[in-house]
Amino acid sequence: MMTPHENGFREPRSELVEGAFASPSVMVDGEDVTGMSQRGGAGCRLDLPTDEQIRVALQRALPAPRRGSS
Repeated sequence: MMTPHENGFREPRSELVEGAFASPSVMVDGEDVTGMSQRGGAGCRLDLPTDEQIRVALQRALPAPRRGSS
C-alpha cells in the first residue's frame, strides 16, 4: 500500500467517525470506497477495501490539476 506522501498528498488527515457503519469501513468524502451502501448499519463485513479502491477514491476527491500554470 502506498503512503499518502507517495500518492502526492502533502498533509495526510484522517478522522474517526462513529456511527452505524459496517466494520471496517474506509470513507472518502462521506462515501464508502467499496461503493457499499451504509443502509445495513453496524456490523462486520468480509469485503475489505482494496488498495486500488482507496487510491481511486482519493484521486477522485482531489481537485483536477491545472494545466499551463507555473
